[in-house]
Amino acid sequence: MRTKLDYPLFEKLRSLDLDPNGFVVGCSATLYIYEITNKIHDLDIVVGSKIWNEIIKTNKPKTSIFGDEMICLYDREIELFNRLFSSQKTAEELIAQSVTIDGIKFIDLNTTREMYVRMNRPKDLEKIKLIDKYLINLGK
Repeated sequence: MRTKLDYPLFEKLRSLDLDPNGFVVGCSATLYIYEITNKIHDLDIVVGSKIWNEIIKTNKPKTSIFGDEMICLYDREIELFNRLFSSQKTAEELIAQSVTIDGIKFIDLNTTREMYVRMNRPKDLEKIKLIDKYLINLGK
């Protein structure tokens, strides 16, 4: 597992100066911290109600392909959600169950896998295979 986050997207996230206990990063970024992948194109971030209510004062939410409200920053490199269709958990539950790396909270790997199963797109099925392979190798 990575211990230092020097990927440029994380610097953009840090520049937002969000309360570190009020959000959690997920999806491909979770795969990145577990070294399952070395590339990420954007950050999917679930924010708690306090941050969400502040952000929508200056940013108009859009609707994601799954029907979630989202706010896109930095040309969609950072996408903020107040909840994710792919998770049955609230932002606060995801934050409470998160893994912290270099001061940033990430959705745990098992929940990330469940989210990919729920989204069920071709690219998600490939990510499920990668997670399963990682978990099998971890068990050895």
